[in-house]
Amino acid sequence: MDVRLLVRGDRACFRRPEFAEDMVSYDVITPLAARCVLEAVHAGAPFGWRIEEIRVLQPLRMTWMALAEVERGAAVDGIVGGRRDRRMAQVLTDVAYVVTARAEVADPPALFHEKVVRGRFVRPPCLGHRSFPAEIALLDEGAPLPEGALAGSGAVDLGWMLHDYHEQSRARFFRPTMIDGVIDLRQPNSLILAG
Repeated sequence: MDVRLLVRGDRACFRRPEFAEDMVSYDVITPLAARCVLEAVHAGAPFGWRIEEIRVLQPLRMTWMALAEVERGAAVDGIVGGRRDRRMAQVLTDVAYVVTARAEVADPPALFHEKVVRGRFVRPPCLGHRSFPAEIALLDEGAPLPEGALAGSGAVDLGWMLHDYHEQSRARFFRPTMIDGVIDLRQPNSLILAG
């Protein structure tokens, strides 16, 4: 089953692991973050998700802000200023994506569709950090995809990006090229993985 999900929010932070002190976001949602949004709706064996395409609908905009944290490093919902336990974060603003994913089961339940429509999720979907809630909506299978602000922008090399984790929780990276606002993960040349 292919699912097309409209995912949007005011802020997002898809954290780059190479920055230890501050939280710095990738330019766009990662396949791992997209899978986490889907799993917030419906997850569990034998159900799994393979991200096939990410369509960026909004221009790429970033800003710096402070996020609250407690002493042991766990994030606390909310944005703060002037506190000693804050952590600086470079976040994306006003984001919207269409995520196309394939359920890795032969005959998946219609429960996924029902959960999205009714808003009954396993956990609240977020955009990389639980302080950044995601609004999600299903797109009908035959409906035309929304036109993104990056249509006609040509090819953009996004550099090395976190793809997902594999056995023994080892990170795998890939080097996607976004063409006219679309990252096509079905193309073999877009899935050259390292790690």
